[in-house]
Amino acid sequence: MDRLWDIEQIKQLKAKYCYYVDEYFSDPANLGRLMHEVFTDDTELDFETVGSAKGRAETEAFFVNVVFRTLSFSQHLVHSPLITFAGTDEADGKWHFLVPCTMTDANRAVWLSGTYREHYVRRGGAWYIQRLHAKFFFMTPFDQGWVKAPNIRSGG
Repeated sequence: MDRLWDIEQIKQLKAKYCYYVDEYFSDPANLGRLMHEVFTDDTELDFETVGSAKGRAETEAFFVNVVFRTLSFSQHLVHSPLITFAGTDEADGKWHFLVPCTMTDANRAVWLSGTYREHYVRRGGAWYIQRLHAKFFFMTPFDQGWVKAPNIRSGG
C-alpha cells in the first residue's frame, strides 16, 4: 500500500509540474509554486537542444528566459507513467508527453512530443523532481505535422 501511495504522490507531483507550467501564462505566481513545490534546490534539467539548467537559480532562469519567453500558451498532456523505486526515498519515472502550444514568435501553433525521464527524491515527507530529461520526438508546426516538419528547431 505504501508503494501505491508513493506512486500516487509522484503522479500528483507531475500534475503540479504540468499545471504550474501551463498556468504560468494566466498567473505568473505559478513560477514560485513550480520552483518550491516541484523541484529540489539541486535540480538538473536537460531539454536537449532547447537548453539545460543546474540548481534552483538556473532552473528558474531557464523557465523564465526560455520556456515562458518562447511560448505564450501550453497544455501538457502526459501519460503512460512508468515509476520504479530505488529504496524508500528515491524513484525514477518515464512519461510520454504531447504539448499543443503557441510559440511567441509569429503567434504559431506547434505540437511538441517526447518523453520525460525523471528522478524523484522524497524530502521532508514530500516528493520532488531532482532530475528531468526531456527527449523530443518532434517539434512541429500544427498545420504541417510531424511527417512534413518533424523538428522546427533544425529547420526540418
